[in-house]
Amino acid sequence: MLFPLHAPVQCLTTVCGVVSGVMLDPPERRVAYVLVQQFGLLAPERMAPVTAISAVDEHQISLNVDEDDFAEYSAMSEPVELYRLADETPTPFEEHILRHNARVIAADGPVGRAGALLLAPDWTIEQIVLRHGHLWGARTIAIPIGHVASISEFTVTLSLDRRAVEALAGVGGEQ
Repeated sequence: MLFPLHAPVQCLTTVCGVVSGVMLDPPERRVAYVLVQQFGLLAPERMAPVTAISAVDEHQISLNVDEDDFAEYSAMSEPVELYRLADETPTPFEEHILRHNARVIAADGPVGRAGALLLAPDWTIEQIVLRHGHLWGARTIAIPIGHVASISEFTVTLSLDRRAVEALAGVGGEQ
């Protein structure tokens, strides 16, 4: 299934927020939680378990909970985004998160941004879909998880070089 990393999240009766990333179970690289940024100036980001998801399509994610149950989910982050110094090392907790628009870096330099995940029925990541190129020549490329060297909160590092990434098939038969 194609799982967008930036789509509206629908509770039973209203939109709860928008996907801002996923939290992974590291050994299996399986999605365990969806990070949902609620709307509002100081609204928190909540961790919705994948067991609460009733439907996924490329434009929306539906939860089988109402707004009150959703509000009881753990808040993931502080309501105000804080800047980090570049040399700070991520905590183990941050190493299990993948954010929307994370940089995808090949062995010889950057190649694009993470836009979606292709998941198996058990929520295991099979491929990371990256957006590559500029507005008029943009493509989406599916990177098999076997070519991913590491995943951190804002970066996906590949074991491939740029040429090998260019040779991979696009999503939906794109070439």
